[in-house]
Amino acid sequence: MTFLKTLTHWKSLLINLDDQLKDSKLKLFEGVKQFGFAIYFILDSVQWFKQLGFFQGKKARNSRLVANIDIYCYRFWLLALVGAILHNLRQLQISQSRCKELESQDIQEVNTRVIEEEEQIVKTKKDLAKNLLDSIIAMNGCHVITASDGVVGISGLITSIMGLKQLWK
Repeated sequence: MTFLKTLTHWKSLLINLDDQLKDSKLKLFEGVKQFGFAIYFILDSVQWFKQLGFFQGKKARNSRLVANIDIYCYRFWLLALVGAILHNLRQLQISQSRCKELESQDIQEVNTRVIEEEEQIVKTKKDLAKNLLDSIIAMNGCHVITASDGVVGISGLITSIMGLKQLWK
């Protein structure tokens, strides 16, 4: 079902590019993330067709894209994760500075906004941790690092549990 998932990321990319109010760095990082995921899902679909045996001809087997599709998938996944990590770090920076500004004021309404910002910080930190763990898998797939199967497996297990916990809510 990943065939159509790329459309969601293209749509998010276009919405992000059109947003005039967003912080310029957040906009850039979100754009990198959405572009990376959009290309990743296209390549993932090609890889799926390759595994089903649709690329059997001599020309297809000799194609550099088809032969190395898994590496290209990991590279674009890693690009998306780098964008997501940078976005998380920038969001943390913005949220923490907002908290400091709000804490200097002592009004009841401000206190509820501080609590909302702190909740956003916790959510962003969880997302950052998930993206960092996923990047271990992607970097290993790109041969940027050499991680053992255990490290890659536990990273995938933890991110899967985090994703399920988020879905459960």
